[in-house]
Amino acid sequence: KKLKVGGKLVCAQLVQDDHLRCWGKNTRGGLGQGTFTSPVGGKGLPVEPKGVGKVSDFWVGFNFACAKQATGGKTLCWGANGLPINMLDTWGSISPLKVTP
Repeated sequence: KKLKVGGKLVCAQLVQDDHLRCWGKNTRGGLGQGTFTSPVGGKGLPVEPKGVGKVSDFWVGFNFACAKQATGGKTLCWGANGLPINMLDTWGSISPLKVTP
């Protein structure tokens, strides 16, 4: 459905279910898997960011990604973008976090 490319990762919204799959380097948690390591099989395997589900839109940066959930409209971000995602965060997150002002 959609494909977006960042500096070190790529994400795609799947036609069949509107879920995301991301692949690339995971050195800063940009795949949203809760780790800094690449998935089994290396950095070429697409993985679904944990807890995101169906999305209505998404954005990909150099080491991070964000997605707007289709149900409820929450925006979640993960990876390292150099800015806090929420008030408890200082650099980013290896797991998707709700964006708060």
